[in-house]
Amino acid sequence: MIRTEVNQIHKDGRTTLKGLLRAMTLMALLITTASLPAAADEDRDREGLVRRTVGCGGFHIVRANGEMFSSNISIRNQNPAESVTLERITIHDIFGNVVFDAGAAAGAPIPPNTDLVPALDVTVVPPHANYYLSTKHIWGLGPLPAGNQNGFNLSWAVQYSTQGRSDLVAVVGSNIVRQRIQTGPSSFAEGDEHTRVRQDCLRLR
Repeated sequence: MIRTEVNQIHKDGRTTLKGLLRAMTLMALLITTASLPAAADEDRDREGLVRRTVGCGGFHIVRANGEMFSSNISIRNQNPAESVTLERITIHDIFGNVVFDAGAAAGAPIPPNTDLVPALDVTVVPPHANYYLSTKHIWGLGPLPAGNQNGFNLSWAVQYSTQGRSDLVAVVGSNIVRQRIQTGPSSFAEGDEHTRVRQDCLRLR
């Protein structure tokens, strides 16, 4: 009789412990889930803006066979109501020299995307929009003014801000190789695309 009661007490204790563990696990999941958006954007400024800077790679060169190597960066805004402002783009060449620095934070305008008609101002990305900018919008279809070899490897630093959720904003890159067609003594047009490679960008701060 005593043994039966002891076994029942142990059984009840295990049942209670399992119930407590389930409750604690559920509570931990709820707390973690609820805190994710806030944790991602805990560094908002007084205006409610969160700022991010991401780094991407790329190139901008002309090969002797007429191929043109260029790079794009794309800003994808999945926020349902808030826009994303592209504040600054800084590009360093293979030697670490600044070859481009533009945006409101740099005091110089970012060039528009001339692939679209009319040309598209990419500095404010509306909700659910996906804007991009290419090195060809900066330097055209010629080499870097500093020299063709300077564009063999480029480092982009892209700074943006939003009042929305930063985890709903993605900056990605793509490297493109196309044939360059000469249309005049110093004018060129884009020919067939040969290669396109997508790349992820790294958050810097």
